[in-house]
Amino acid sequence: SATALTSDQVLRTRVVDVPVLYDDPWTRETLMRFRDRHQDPEATDLEYAARINGYEGVPQFIEALAGAPWIVTMLGFVPGLPFCYQMVPRERQIEAPKYVRPRTDTPERTFGLGGAFAVVYPVRGAGGYQMFGIAPAPVLDISQEFADFQESIVFPKAGDIFRYRSIDQNEFDRIRGEVERGTFRYRIRPYEFRPADFLNDPDAITSELLEVLYR
Repeated sequence: SATALTSDQVLRTRVVDVPVLYDDPWTRETLMRFRDRHQDPEATDLEYAARINGYEGVPQFIEALAGAPWIVTMLGFVPGLPFCYQMVPRERQIEAPKYVRPRTDTPERTFGLGGAFAVVYPVRGAGGYQMFGIAPAPVLDISQEFADFQESIVFPKAGDIFRYRSIDQNEFDRIRGEVERGTFRYRIRPYEFRPADFLNDPDAITSELLEVLYR
């Protein structure tokens, strides 16, 4: 059980910087086409989720999404889609229901949330998660053109720790340029994650994770 974990139980994993343009024009255009399938047709997905999670507004909600890392618990239901659980104390866990009825369209690389799990949609298609933004870099590379995909066509691995960092349009465009040229590389750092230490002091481990990633 979780209470039986000890500090010598270690998961050797990766901490990864995953840039996200929150409140982007592409997911916004898509979500506005499907308001009849949403719990709150008068609000955007970000506005709705911010409100039901008790945040003052969208900026504060985005800060919470981007402020603490997320651990990849599993992959599915399409290749490369990471189901991620945010590494915060339970009382700060962000949650939002899926759409009342699924959409028939979701942009490729959409960053979304359903229940307590965040995902990046690897490909364009149907979906039901709340749409909060879009990532400039792929999580699926079938042709394995990028250096980060040499071992597998999917980038995420179970146990990875992602920080969904908020970026602006200029950085998004710059990264998209790197992707188009085939030169993009994720910022990745090795990390020895001790679940017992995290459960004992989540905020301290979060700070350590971010220090490791950006030092």
